[in-house]
Amino acid sequence: MSECGHDKRILGCSHDTAGRRVCGGRRGDQPGAAAVRKKDDPPPSDLDLLRKILSPTGAFIELFSWQGEGFASVPIGAGRQAFAVASRGFRAWVRREFLREHKRHPSPHALRTAINEIGDHAADEPEKRIFRRVGSDGKDWFIDLGNEARDVIVISQGLWNHATRAPVHFARSRAMRPFPKIRSQGAVNGNTNELDVACQAKHREAFKAFKALLNLDTADDFQLLMTWCVCALTPDGPYPVLTVCGDQGSAKSTLVRLTHELVDPSSAPLRSLPSSEKDLFVSASNARLLAFDNVSRISAPMSDNLCKISTGGVFAMRRARTDADEVYLEFKAPVILNGIGDLILRPDLADRALVINTTAFPEGGRRDTASVNKAFSALAPRLTEALLDLLAFARRKFLSEEFGEWSPGPLPRMAEFAMLGIAIEDLFGGPGSFMNAYDKNRQTAADELAELDPILLTILELWDENKNCWSGTMQELQAEIARRLKASGSRLPVPTGLAQISSHVKRIKPILIAKKINVAFHRAKTKDRRRTLHLF
Repeated sequence: MSECGHDKRILGCSHDTAGRRVCGGRRGDQPGAAAVRKKDDPPPSDLDLLRKILSPTGAFIELFSWQGEGFASVPIGAGRQAFAVASRGFRAWVRREFLREHKRHPSPHALRTAINEIGDHAADEPEKRIFRRVGSDGKDWFIDLGNEARDVIVISQGLWNHATRAPVHFARSRAMRPFPKIRSQGAVNGNTNELDVACQAKHREAFKAFKALLNLDTADDFQLLMTWCVCALTPDGPYPVLTVCGDQGSAKSTLVRLTHELVDPSSAPLRSLPSSEKDLFVSASNARLLAFDNVSRISAPMSDNLCKISTGGVFAMRRARTDADEVYLEFKAPVILNGIGDLILRPDLADRALVINTTAFPEGGRRDTASVNKAFSALAPRLTEALLDLLAFARRKFLSEEFGEWSPGPLPRMAEFAMLGIAIEDLFGGPGSFMNAYDKNRQTAADELAELDPILLTILELWDENKNCWSGTMQELQAEIARRLKASGSRLPVPTGLAQISSHVKRIKPILIAKKINVAFHRAKTKDRRRTLHLF
């Protein structure tokens, strides 16, 4: 008890400046006493603690949306990583933060409620694009190195270097693995904007050693493959569909696996081609690179879908457990296919494809997987540095082209890929080497497609037989197709619908133009309004 007769545990007693005792009444009435919690106050709930962790003043979470879904950028180590709020990865991060601060796990109900609250908040925030492995802010390019520190490579003005943060949001898949450890900056000379001569020699040596691990048919194929690898590290594409063909046992899967490891290291590099459109587009929206192993057949719808992934597209589907809500999946990604025989049977996919051929091993020429992996692991840092140098060098060339300082000349379909190949061709074969290799590749693909396409094959034969010209109705073209298939004993089906033939001719028009065959349609003004095809 105090001298004034009050219990000090309940009331606050003090003295004023004159020394008189002052009874302050209950402790809660004193200034600042509200900050002192009573002994019988309940502790904060798990939900309160989670809300504190997930508040902007807690762990410095940045909330935003992308494609109608809430996202959160959270600190991990010295860097940051973006998670969909509804994902298992974000839930695991919240649980780890709670465990770190409070030495126990939160209750499932509190965790679910807190994540639902933050998800609703994030979905209303402005949209910011999510990138996987490679990104851009419209000015510079960024590559997620995949390490625990969340370091990135910044490619700016023809130079590249390491950084701990990027101004764009990167998400990661569980299969992502880090790039090998590499030097801290690029080898492009800032004064001359050219690759250092000594580095060029080292890069050629590294590429030569890498080529020895692959069972490629020609040097042209290797140049195209390396150009494709550099293209796969650009943020915007479009990306040719890399198609690896060859005999059984010619190391096609090994080539695809090593290429995947070079561009996007992953613990699950090879997968099967999905049977459904939805599964394919979900994979494309969640992966940086898609590599489909042992493909035996590509249907017409699947061919169209691969074209969409190559050049970019959007897939809409109904949101789960709703009747009217839609989810939009945006995608654009490099794709690799490998299989035996002719995989590309549609002209639109053939026009976007880059076909690489492997050859059968000579007697005693096969290497075991362990030795190939060991040799590749030793080469990987040098190859990564070489690709980054070429990427930065090409980036500088592109900037020069914008200011009229450099011109790649006339460009074919997949123009961005062709520009890239022309920009870096000196390291492989000198001026003109890329377009020479690319033109031959496209011509070979068109010739192989013609052998399997009765309409294209008939048009090419009519063109040659009639001295580079021909005109006829769809009925006449159909009759020519049937006659020639019968005469050759081919088992290819005769197209029956005139509209089908007309549509297919329009589809193969880019291939015909590449062969310097112009195509035009004319509909007669007569009553039957027959459509006539003109080749000239």
